[in-house]
Amino acid sequence: MMANGNAGKELSGLYTSFSANDPQVLVTIDREKAKAMNIPLSQITNTLGVFMGSEYVNDFDYNNRTYRVFVQADQPFRMSSSDLHSYYVRSDSGMMVPLDNLVTVAQAAGPPVIGHYNLFRSVEIDGNPAPGLSSSQGLAAMETLFNKTKMPGMRFEWTGLTLDEIESSGKALTIFGLGLLVIYLTLSAQYESFALRSLFCWPYPWRSWARSAWLHCAVSRTTSIARSDS
Repeated sequence: MMANGNAGKELSGLYTSFSANDPQVLVTIDREKAKAMNIPLSQITNTLGVFMGSEYVNDFDYNNRTYRVFVQADQPFRMSSSDLHSYYVRSDSGMMVPLDNLVTVAQAAGPPVIGHYNLFRSVEIDGNPAPGLSSSQGLAAMETLFNKTKMPGMRFEWTGLTLDEIESSGKALTIFGLGLLVIYLTLSAQYESFALRSLFCWPYPWRSWARSAWLHCAVSRTTSIARSDS
């Protein structure tokens, strides 16, 4: 898919972090033989995990410091897959059985990490539209490329900035209208606050008509508010 996209004229810079060629060691357990020898499968996997990896045991204090205890095979005996021939596993009867009688080791290749999207195994592909093309043209070209090269049962979904762009398309007029409404309400509130401050800060030079002037201001304030609500 990336090769076809980069070779075309509508997309550029397609890449992915997915890799399926990393060298791996494939360990196969002979379950039938382990069952015949009364060796639980969990005993075999635990032995592999402890010797080739490590397992936490406990903590201990020494000189006012706390140290952790891990169990694992010594470094010279866990450097390669051939070291499995030196390990033993205990059966339910107490017998020690060489681990290489129960497992086989083979070289293989595969992905180091398998990503998931909505609980499905997935591969993320990133890229850009070719120079001179819009983002919508790039999206359409990517969908066409996917439909031509997809495998049976495969589907796709947009994520990240592309998903935001698709979800916000066609909403510019609505967002612009809401913005104008917010600005109008803000300016209306500021004008109303200024009108109220002007009414109640009116100077009264004569005491004789102070009461009537206050009543006039109160009536004007009520009328202004009613007119604003209507």
